[in-house]
Amino acid sequence: MKIICILLIAWTVLVMPLQVQAQSFRYSIRLQEVTFLNDDVNNLRNVNLFPINKDDGSGSYVSNGQPHWTRSQAIKVPIAYQSGTKPRVTAQFKLECSQAIGNQVQIRGNVRNPVNREDTITTFATLDINPVSTGGTNPYTYDLLYDKGTGSNLAKKIRYIENYTIQWEISFDNGSHWNVIDAASNSNTNELYVTWKKPLEEDPSSFFVGAGEYYHLHTLFHLSCTANDGVDIMTNSNIFDHVWKLFDANANRVETNSNLKSRSGEKFVYYNTFNTPSRSSFELIQNPDGQCYAFASLLLHLCKIQGMDIDYLDAAQEIQPDLEAVQACGGRDIQQFQAKFLVKNWNFTNPSNRTDCSKFPIVAVHDTIVSIPYLPNPNRYIFIYSEISDAEGLFGQNNRNPNSFFGAHAVVKFNGKIYDPSYGIAYNSIQEITKNLSAWAYRRFGVSEDFFRRDLNGNGNSTDIFNALFIAPDIQVNKFH
Repeated sequence: MKIICILLIAWTVLVMPLQVQAQSFRYSIRLQEVTFLNDDVNNLRNVNLFPINKDDGSGSYVSNGQPHWTRSQAIKVPIAYQSGTKPRVTAQFKLECSQAIGNQVQIRGNVRNPVNREDTITTFATLDINPVSTGGTNPYTYDLLYDKGTGSNLAKKIRYIENYTIQWEISFDNGSHWNVIDAASNSNTNELYVTWKKPLEEDPSSFFVGAGEYYHLHTLFHLSCTANDGVDIMTNSNIFDHVWKLFDANANRVETNSNLKSRSGEKFVYYNTFNTPSRSSFELIQNPDGQCYAFASLLLHLCKIQGMDIDYLDAAQEIQPDLEAVQACGGRDIQQFQAKFLVKNWNFTNPSNRTDCSKFPIVAVHDTIVSIPYLPNPNRYIFIYSEISDAEGLFGQNNRNPNSFFGAHAVVKFNGKIYDPSYGIAYNSIQEITKNLSAWAYRRFGVSEDFFRRDLNGNGNSTDIFNALFIAPDIQVNKFH
């Protein structure tokens, strides 16, 4: 006797001996959807599957319980598991036959990946399937549910697998014979990220202290896992070193650092515009033009994705110039006097000595209607009178000449060293950073032209009020704290 089964899309011909029904038969089967699960679906504390949020901030790729793969989906939904744990999966199939089938059906799944990634092979358990009739006799139709099948342990390595593909197989005789379910149309493919530990909890706080605005975004998983792909010596130091290589100017001594980019491929730029508002990794991924705070939080958040248990409040450092040198020049009121520093390179002309402090002999003046001398133009400095000029110097991330006039700067402290991800440079101490400065400065608000003994804006009088920078090219004058 033969069972003749009708194909849904294209004929799949499988000839096999049967224990109950001798001879051979034809059938058609289609994979409908796949859902990945925690290893222990009944214990929420034993979570090893981590939701990944979309970079646009609209939430997770899938809601709880929704499938991670369907036949109609347009993208590969990313999934993330903890290393050394077991993935679990539920899959749904549709089967059509011209006659009824028995209850000897079994399904299993296997993952095979490219050469040198043998440790990513996953074997999903063989499960007995109870075909559920959905009606009809010509053909007979069935739903097949592969329910919560557990896979073999993932290797104790951090991994990124661009195409994590489960190849499904079916048996109609209790596992005596197995046939591949059409690989071309019935294999689910997802992007797989394998982390060291459970990523640290999200932190929606809005400022840099502790590196806030941290979310489980796709780009964070991608950068963190690709930087550590294959790492099996999973310690805080080793993982940090691999993450730092994404930023390291010594490893990427080129004008363009192609390592630092979002999952969609947009390069992260340090101060592409001088007045960029991006101050966190979340804002940087939304708008890939970031301040120092954005790059420092990005570095820390890539560590959080791996579950690194370090003191993030201590690691997130904001350095500022000491006030002693400013106070020595009479700047007691911090609202009127602000300490600044200029990152290389700046050029200086002969000072006019129109200052009241010999330590800061050089002057630059800008209008009081703006607090920063590069507005309204967001990409160059605008001075009414100046004895300085900006020049190309220290490269920032993907920027030859970023903003270089600051009152504070965000860096990361780890294992006794200072890491500056905005420029990709590591230092042995905070004070070592001064080697990349052109000058110290302090800004004084509300200075009259009478102070400079000249008509700065050429309007015929010398009583107008401006903001002034007083600059010390001698970097020994001050220090950071």
